[in-house]
Amino acid sequence: VVGGGGGEGLRPVGQSLSPSGSAGAQPASSSRPTVRLPWQGNYVLDRDELLEAQKPEYDVILCLSVTKWVQLNWGDEGLKRLFKRSYRHLRPGGVFILEPQAWSSYKKRKNLTETISRHYQRIKLKPEQFPSYLTSSEVGFSSYELVAMPRNTSKGFQRPIYLFRKGHLGTH
Repeated sequence: VVGGGGGEGLRPVGQSLSPSGSAGAQPASSSRPTVRLPWQGNYVLDRDELLEAQKPEYDVILCLSVTKWVQLNWGDEGLKRLFKRSYRHLRPGGVFILEPQAWSSYKKRKNLTETISRHYQRIKLKPEQFPSYLTSSEVGFSSYELVAMPRNTSKGFQRPIYLFRKGHLGTH
């Protein structure tokens, strides 16, 4: 599960965490699905070679309000690794839910650090290109749909929400 800011009003439907934070405690309700949060830390892998070890474990991965920050901190290559890892982390038939920030919002943060400034200047993969990239042979999602364009009083939170499907025959 990948998530970021802007999640007001969202809550897990169930939780299977022990007081120490490890998976395995009894779910909040046995009639509801369990939400597992198995790791803390950076989801962006250091190298593409590490993608080979990623095994399918999840039916749904959320990526909400983080694409800008991944791109500004790790560049296009980091974002591509996040997308590829998400695809590999999904079981066949799984879905990847993506809420990208608008390209116009990147400019406001481009000078936070030297690294961010350097990555901003080199970005080639813009948010409007994410659907075609995610459904390309480089990543592998079989289809996608725009599921919502939420209305919000803050223009910065009027972001598209996409659902990408991993085909039932997904092999990597």
